[in-house]
Amino acid sequence: SCGLDCSLADENCTGLACPHGRWGLGCSSQCPTSVEGDLCSGHGTCYAAVDSSGRCSCTDGYAGASCALRCPGGPANPCAGHGHCDHGRCTC
Repeated sequence: SCGLDCSLADENCTGLACPHGRWGLGCSSQCPTSVEGDLCSGHGTCYAAVDSSGRCSCTDGYAGASCALRCPGGPANPCAGHGHCDHGRCTC
């Protein structure tokens, strides 16, 4: 036994995980979503655990708190390969 409430433990019983899309103490907070309700706008991964921030990690070509901002050049070639996408704008 991992000594935790295994309904909230990850597959290795090494930490407390939350149900998909939830994070924070008691899993009471929701990860950022799009207007349609997609986690991280369908363009990222939410760090969902009791001790996490609930922030989205956006896939290449997307930015913003909920990964809703499409970077110039899109996911195939963000910022034309020159620079970094920050809040939907390219910086060199």
